[in-house]
Amino acid sequence: MFLRVPLDVRRSEIERISWVESASVQRILPNRLRVELTERTPVAFARNGKQLALIDAHGVILDRPQGEDIRFPIVTGVSEEVPIDQREKRMQTYEEFIKDVDLVRASSSDPRQRSRPLQSQGSRVVMDRAGERQTTRKP
Repeated sequence: MFLRVPLDVRRSEIERISWVESASVQRILPNRLRVELTERTPVAFARNGKQLALIDAHGVILDRPQGEDIRFPIVTGVSEEVPIDQREKRMQTYEEFIKDVDLVRASSSDPRQRSRPLQSQGSRVVMDRAGERQTTRKP
């Protein structure tokens, strides 16, 4: 029975779980299986219809765990209706933006600025349909 377990089928079934990025399944003789998982890491909330779901850097929408106090920014334009390749590109742009914000915080000469969130200063960040970031300042 043990040798009849289809390893590729089991790996594929595990990888269909939204929180699993990758999996490997190996036979260990005489009678064991080893399953290794790489879990997805959420980076933001995504507005998906009227619901908020979690989303990872590759644009994969994740089921939201119940009862967890999770705090992330909310991004729009990455719902399930958007093809995965476009969601991934938009989330990469989002990740670049967050890194830029972190660099600004880290390079601030005012130590108090490093410990608090950046103030808006009237800026607005918009991603167009191609996933390009445009930053505008209000007059």
